[in-house]
Amino acid sequence: MKICANCFRDEEIKSFINSESKEKGKCDYCLEESSLLDIKELLDFFSGYMRIFNEDPSGVRLMELIQSDWSLFVK
Repeated sequence: MKICANCFRDEEIKSFINSESKEKGKCDYCLEESSLLDIKELLDFFSGYMRIFNEDPSGVRLMELIQSDWSLFVK
């Protein structure tokens, strides 16, 4: 999945996407034309978040928890 900086509020993530992107096109998430980066390239940013949450099969999705705590994503 290719994503763009427009999908995030976090300035560090936005800057990383813009500086590391070598491709332009339509974002798979927000569908805007922009500089794109494979979402796998952001694993380092999110691995820290993954370590502070515990999996609960009947719980809230990780993305929702991250958004409610840090508001990283543009909705």
